[in-house]
Amino acid sequence: MDQPKHEPSAKRRRIAFYRPWVQTAFLALWLWPRAWSMHWMPGCVFHCYACPLSTFACPIGVMGQFAALNLLPVLALGVLVLVGAAVGSLVCGWACPFGWAQDLLAKLPLPKFRIPTWMGYGRYAVLVGLVIVVPWVMGRQGVDYDDQAVNICTLCPAGAAEAKVPYLVEQGWKAAADQAWYARTWSAVRHAGVDFFTVAKVHETPDGAGGASATVSYVPFIKNMILLSLVVVAMVTFRPWCTVLCPLGGIFALFNRYSLFYLHFNSRTCRACNLCRSYCVYGVKVEQSINNTHCIRCLECTTCGGVEPALGPRKKADSEASLAPR
Repeated sequence: MDQPKHEPSAKRRRIAFYRPWVQTAFLALWLWPRAWSMHWMPGCVFHCYACPLSTFACPIGVMGQFAALNLLPVLALGVLVLVGAAVGSLVCGWACPFGWAQDLLAKLPLPKFRIPTWMGYGRYAVLVGLVIVVPWVMGRQGVDYDDQAVNICTLCPAGAAEAKVPYLVEQGWKAAADQAWYARTWSAVRHAGVDFFTVAKVHETPDGAGGASATVSYVPFIKNMILLSLVVVAMVTFRPWCTVLCPLGGIFALFNRYSLFYLHFNSRTCRACNLCRSYCVYGVKVEQSINNTHCIRCLECTTCGGVEPALGPRKKADSEASLAPR
């Protein structure tokens, strides 16, 4: 469905103005420039805490590591339940740095297509498969989380963007320490580019007999290609990672029907103009199931007369609308 031809309302202009600034402010919180780290404390957004500037631990990474240890990640689950019960997926729309990056890519003036809503269930396949089952099974076999060939962290595009790329740039910069700044800059870019597109990585490990054995891994290349593919797709659609693959977004989406913050659809003030549907790029049928699992709560739909944000106990109409078929 094409975007509406109406002039944007003052309320929509305010949301379009304030939301990027709020996202940027949260970016400073998750990636604190003074390297003040609290990696013992899980955050509530999707990011990689191997990033040199990360403040909090990634809750999904923590869940994967605890699954490999066959333990219950009580602290991480507690954070997610508290945040989810309070605001649901509002944190996805207004606070997540990885979502913010995809929003920036979507602003490029390219033709856009919408992802079918049924693909959103891929988030739960990633959650169950790569975050819980695979690490748990491999952990039962005595394989440490960091040594597992496949899990959420070995394939995570946020890890490639926030940890791998800065590391490669740093290595290239150090390799040209005795050269001028422009030569060091070129060295950093060239080193990062060559290593990023290297297909196979060879690792040498002691074999216990005084020698070394070499193993070839294609996983880093696959991880980098996932990031590159995501960047390209994010230019022609809206938040592909968030809507299709993000396990954290899938968890928060489960709270949308029950969180203290919610969206209220008022049929008495609705003008049946379909602006709310047109503004929603995620395919939510606002008048039927406004608080469903496909909504990231960007609040674009609140700019029409029939939808408004609300806080506290839900009205009967909201409960019935939440349970309506999609």
